[in-house]
Amino acid sequence: MLRGEDSTGLIGIERNKKQTESVIFKKAMSAYDFLDLGSTGDFLSDNERGKCFIGHHRSATVGKVIQKNAHPFKDGPITLVH
Repeated sequence: MLRGEDSTGLIGIERNKKQTESVIFKKAMSAYDFLDLGSTGDFLSDNERGKCFIGHHRSATVGKVIQKNAHPFKDGPITLVH
């Protein structure tokens, strides 16, 4: 949370016998507020997701502070954070 207060996001890895897929949940808000959301708890406790989550929190460097610009993000089949 020391990196800024502009956006917070999670990647959850879906369990599926045929393929593995990442699911993104993110908001343009501080990590404190993000973790306090009921929908964040729902995302983390969904039993369809595996036990792998990647979290990201950042201060905006390029673009407006909006959910679309928050990380993680997808480029085709690849999910990224930087």
